[in-house]
Amino acid sequence: LTLILYSQVSSQPAKEITTTTKTDSPNTSASPKPTIELTAAKVPSAKTTTADYLTSTALSVSYTSNQESLSKVMTSSTTNSTISPTTSAADNCSDVDMTIIERQERSITLLIKWNEKDCSVQHINMNHNDTQKNVSFNNETLSTTIRIFKLEPCTKYNIIVIISCSTCNKSLAINNQTLDPAIDRVSNLSATSKYNNATQRVNLQLSWEQPTTWPKEHCSRLEYVITCEGAFKNGPIHRNCKENDLEVFDDVNANKNYSCSVKAYSRNTFSQAEFIWGKTEVGRAPKPTGLKAVPGGTNDTWNATITWKETVITNGEIKQYKVCWSRNAIVKEPEKCEATNGNQSTFELKGLAAFTKYNVTVHAITRTRNGENITGENANHTFTSTDGIPSKPEDLSASLKKDVDNAFIVRWKKPSSPKGEVKDYEIHIYCGTHCENKKTVNNSTFRAEFSNLYHSTTYNITVFARNTYLGMKASIIFDTSYNSKATIGVMAFFICLIIVVLLFMTCKMLKAKGLLIKRNGYSLPIPMPTREPTLLEVQPILAEELQNVYETKAASDFKTFQQEFESIPRVWKSNPSKEAQQPHNNGKNRYSDILPYDNNRVRLVSNGGKPGSDYINASYINGYKESKKYICAQGPMEETAAEFWTMIWEQKTAVIIMVTRCIEGGKNKCYQYWPRQKGKKLEFKSLSVTNNEVMLYPDYIITKISLNHGGNSRIITHVQFTKWPDHGVPDDPDLLLRLRRRVLSFCNFFDGPMVVHCSAGVGRSGTFIAISSLMEMLEDEGRIDVYGFVVSLRQQRCLMVQVEDQYILIHQVLLEHQLYGDTEISLAELRTVLPSLLTKESETEPSSLELEFQKVPDYEEMQNVGTTAANINYNRSQHVIAYDYNRVKLKRMEAYSDHESDCEDDDESDDEAEDYINASYLNGYHALGTFIATQGPLQNTLAHFWHMVFQKDCHNIVMLTELTEGGVEQCYQYWPEKDAQTYGEVEVQLVETEKPNEELTVRRFNIKHKQKCREVRQFQIHSWRGKVVPSSNKGLIEIIKTIQMKQEIFGFKRPIVVHCSDGAERTGTFCALWNILESGRMEGMVDVFQTVKKLRLQRPAMIKTLDHYRFCYETVVKVIKVQNGVPASTVSKQSPDSKTPDEVVLEMDDVPDVTNKKQESNADAPLITGATDDEKKPQEKGIENKS
Repeated sequence: LTLILYSQVSSQPAKEITTTTKTDSPNTSASPKPTIELTAAKVPSAKTTTADYLTSTALSVSYTSNQESLSKVMTSSTTNSTISPTTSAADNCSDVDMTIIERQERSITLLIKWNEKDCSVQHINMNHNDTQKNVSFNNETLSTTIRIFKLEPCTKYNIIVIISCSTCNKSLAINNQTLDPAIDRVSNLSATSKYNNATQRVNLQLSWEQPTTWPKEHCSRLEYVITCEGAFKNGPIHRNCKENDLEVFDDVNANKNYSCSVKAYSRNTFSQAEFIWGKTEVGRAPKPTGLKAVPGGTNDTWNATITWKETVITNGEIKQYKVCWSRNAIVKEPEKCEATNGNQSTFELKGLAAFTKYNVTVHAITRTRNGENITGENANHTFTSTDGIPSKPEDLSASLKKDVDNAFIVRWKKPSSPKGEVKDYEIHIYCGTHCENKKTVNNSTFRAEFSNLYHSTTYNITVFARNTYLGMKASIIFDTSYNSKATIGVMAFFICLIIVVLLFMTCKMLKAKGLLIKRNGYSLPIPMPTREPTLLEVQPILAEELQNVYETKAASDFKTFQQEFESIPRVWKSNPSKEAQQPHNNGKNRYSDILPYDNNRVRLVSNGGKPGSDYINASYINGYKESKKYICAQGPMEETAAEFWTMIWEQKTAVIIMVTRCIEGGKNKCYQYWPRQKGKKLEFKSLSVTNNEVMLYPDYIITKISLNHGGNSRIITHVQFTKWPDHGVPDDPDLLLRLRRRVLSFCNFFDGPMVVHCSAGVGRSGTFIAISSLMEMLEDEGRIDVYGFVVSLRQQRCLMVQVEDQYILIHQVLLEHQLYGDTEISLAELRTVLPSLLTKESETEPSSLELEFQKVPDYEEMQNVGTTAANINYNRSQHVIAYDYNRVKLKRMEAYSDHESDCEDDDESDDEAEDYINASYLNGYHALGTFIATQGPLQNTLAHFWHMVFQKDCHNIVMLTELTEGGVEQCYQYWPEKDAQTYGEVEVQLVETEKPNEELTVRRFNIKHKQKCREVRQFQIHSWRGKVVPSSNKGLIEIIKTIQMKQEIFGFKRPIVVHCSDGAERTGTFCALWNILESGRMEGMVDVFQTVKKLRLQRPAMIKTLDHYRFCYETVVKVIKVQNGVPASTVSKQSPDSKTPDEVVLEMDDVPDVTNKKQESNADAPLITGATDDEKKPQEKGIENKS
């Protein structure tokens, strides 16, 4: 052995000592020659610590081993091991100590101390596998650090060190083990997800192989840590596995994205994680909701329309529904089953028996990725088919009333087959043309009495049972008795006299009125001429007077509007509709009372010469100073779809405006006459219709259609407005202004008439045409004539602008435009428009942006709940209190069930006990109720805050304030720092805190109520501290990108809680920015004014300063990149897996007044592109400085 002494604190040169190594091997020449390196320290001061020795001095002993290197790592504690000193006769030394101060994979470091100066380490003996290595040397220091390295990993060694001093000798022994080697990653990690038919659940199976280089024979066993998140019902999974290479998870949600990682570990040494991502298998669909049956039919055929709400599921795509039905009889009949065509939510049952109880079940069918069908949960419903025609009453009889010879009693029994609930019975008696009598009795009476009849007269008696229909008759003939006391001649005389008198008086009256004409000696009444009712004189309204006139007419509960509307004839009688009433055209009319006039109906020219071949329920409508600008049509039926497309081709129409959905309120409003999905084609006689492109937007859907005929092709733009409610009119007038702008962008001077249709083609269609035409009049003449234009519409098609609300809506839309104008700007123009908006003509004059901001109205809505004595102290600011109509309502937690809030809201249960919180639902760009805007919690509202987060299933909280700013509390700290804390009924545990940058802190919480646990993330912005607007937009954009990405990946979009101090200024700015960026990304258009206006309608004091308003504009310019005039990334086009246009607009009753609407998008597209403040290009900074 060679010992080399190094001193890192002394200037002395290295000293080499050669010693002899003793081994047990008989052949020393064959043994590996170990090399020992030793470094000694100077005598340390009394204050020197063990750590000083490690950093200043190292004494190393090394030896060479011919064993193979170990590759596997096991992390172990570096706690000092216990020393077992070995004594002998000479061992009388005191204060000699040896400690292990470090262990590594291939080394052990010892610290040896003694007090006598004349001591030295005589030799070191290492015993491993019966092999000893000894070394002896002198050392004059009072302590030394010895590092023995090049050892084997995870190997136990017995180390003996002998200290020799002038007065004594001492041996010290220690047993210890080197650490495990570094661990490689697991290999061949794979995941498999399957649907188990037996358990009706989806599982996830992970498998892997252990690292191939792990030395099993030396080191401890490998164990594994599995971490998974995303698809698991109880939140993220952390699981330890011992020596398994297979793990199965049964508590996973179907059709959800997941990510898993597997780490191998030995003791405390971990390998790097191996990751895998994927999506779990499609699962079983829940039972459809809202299942109901609407029985129908005629008196000889019976059917029922089965409807249910379209099932919104996240665990797969519904391929079709299966409907089964059978009679609800004592002897059970076999079920009949049929599958729907696709995922339609209606089904017609035909061939039913009348007044029969039926059981019907409906379940959805999903399909695994291997093509296997999965039967969903059944929804059950029992209904009774409609009434049929009752059979005749049984055992009909009649008998004279006792002692009266001109009266009789009719008796019967109920029908043997009533085919419904008998409501009453109708009894007729007649004895010829001169006498007839009728009575109706209730369903519990089976007799009727007739008196004062003619004597000696034969009466025909018939009895009918009635349910919905008048049933079959039972008849008998019965004679009354002769009355000898009566003088028949006298009676006949009086009867004749009365008849003559009546005839004389009638003729005299008619003659007096001049209503008799002579024809062949007979007088006949002359029919009254038909006249149109007298119209009111309603003056056109000047643009500058429009607001005052509207407010005047709206006073007194809109009575003036009502009078104007009701004075307009519904149908213009001077314009007949004879062709529409022809028998061969009856089946072509969706509604029998809404028919086109003959003088302006659209005539087809290419359907042959058969009767009715030129007919379609459509009318030419004049626009403002332009004849036949529009064609107003009913919504096509399946039988008339071919004629509809023929009309489109013949009229050279390029734009179709559809102002309805195919199904509304469970009723068919319009046939799906165009292909639903991109690339699909429909054939209509000689015409083929191909869907080239679908662009989905929150308010409307644009479909580009290729219409082909005889080798020629045209492009048709189909614009479907989806925000018209089932009942009433849109609440927001700006929606129709935006629709008009989109429609006009597709129009060309050389195109044929625009086709506008709803269901009947009169109400909504007439409203849109009136708005569009009167907008032109307003711009051209500076005035509007709503009354006159609606009159002209009615003269061209009956019932145009069908209800009073639509008549008022026309005024509201025109007033909206007059007050606020068109504030929408394309992104391509925004960079050049913004500097001009910010420019002032002089220091005293406001800029255009200031004038625009000053126009944003404030609203006064009901705030009764938040201002009560019981709730007033729960408000941080008395100027910002949630409106009643869209406030967030909380159930008391003691009455709350964990199963209530996952997919539904409880805000409509006003009768239940509730807790108050100053929070409001705010609409997002895509969906209603995207945000919950609330104040920074007070100390007395902490429980309510966490109850809201839990009940509304919120996963993200955005905090836009510090706890205190300028020494004033802005928000009470509502989360614990260390240990879990309970707020009311919800336990909150802080799991993790991150600071991605100086502007942002992200906290991750686990919140728990009863047995249900959820993960919530909080994003706190610091760039707003003490400033009017943030010093940088980087943190805000990071939050928006992160939340949107999570929503796209995991598919759930529950409300986002946003708060500052009062829940208005900063909160409003964040929500406005979110919506504006989404609008710009989707449509290439932004409307800051309308966005802020709508937010103020939902919560008081939203964006109250010009600085916040300007910040929204400037952030959009900085963040969204524009290429060739359009945003660099849009997601509006329909992806292959997107819902069809009619499916995109679903029932919107998830949140009261603020409903959830499903919007599909391309998850692969970047959510927000462009530079943040820290990434601005020089020219962009120039724009900012100029502004």
